Amino acid sequence: NRTSYPYVVLDATFKIRVGAHTVSQVMVLAIGVSMEGTQEVLGTSVDDSGSYELRTDICRHLIRSGFHVKRG
Repeated sequence: NRTSYPYVVLDATFKIRVGAHTVSQVMVLAIGVSMEGTQEVLGTSVDDSGSYELRTDICRHLIRSGFHVKRG
């Protein structure tokens, strides 16, 4: 039984910890929100910029992983 996520939110943080250091990189999180309001991290991606390509890549990865887009 798979959880349905009518909403998927992309959020980003711009400073991340790598070992003992804080670096300026972008971590994008794809967060699924169920009808009950529960949230689950569906995927992450890290890059030097928060580019359109980075956000597009994480969405494409979710689709390749088996998530289905329901429109309408």
